[in-house]
Amino acid sequence: MRELTLRGIAVDARPYRPHVTLARNVRLEDEASVVPLPVSFTATTVRLMWSHHPEGGALAYTPILSADLGASGAPAH
Repeated sequence: MRELTLRGIAVDARPYRPHVTLARNVRLEDEASVVPLPVSFTATTVRLMWSHHPEGGALAYTPILSADLGASGAPAH
């Protein structure tokens, strides 16, 4: 964040927490009935995405940068 600030780029004061969104705007009738299941996958690429509302429209995700992680075959958790 220091580099961004030094370059005059405004940054959010909240700590950065990378994440994967699996569901959005989900409403559950009974949250107590939800049982978490283990998830495993292999990531081969990581993308920095810009989430924005173009011209005030629906939320859109635009890739800004991609990086190949190689084919290690090791599952990411």
